[in-house]
Amino acid sequence: MDYLILELQVSQFYLSQAKVEAVKAWFNPDDLLSFVPVPIKKIGNRVFLTDGHSRAWVAYQAGLKSIPVIWDEDDLDWNFYLACVTACEERHILTVADLTERQLGKKEYEDKWLGFCRKLADELGQ
Repeated sequence: MDYLILELQVSQFYLSQAKVEAVKAWFNPDDLLSFVPVPIKKIGNRVFLTDGHSRAWVAYQAGLKSIPVIWDEDDLDWNFYLACVTACEERHILTVADLTERQLGKKEYEDKWLGFCRKLADELGQ
């Protein structure tokens, strides 16, 4: 199943430069056989990425309009993801297009994004 990239809400507000470069190393917009579908979830009216933000962003930058997706059936903490989606919305980061200027090096990514995730998990009692 494919989904329009710009109709997918993101659930993180930074990208790792290292992950983006790793995806660029194998990504071929003319051959999506090696493109593992990105997992999505719907909560309320929001269809959002639960993973694969770097893959989705690279595909978007390559000019693709849609990407392969799969419904995420994993037993994840959906309250955590909903809080992440809300945090993105509060920052006006709605799609992968909004992540273009939000790529960070290793240390900064760990501090800003992973630090946010750890703090949020603590606040949610996880």
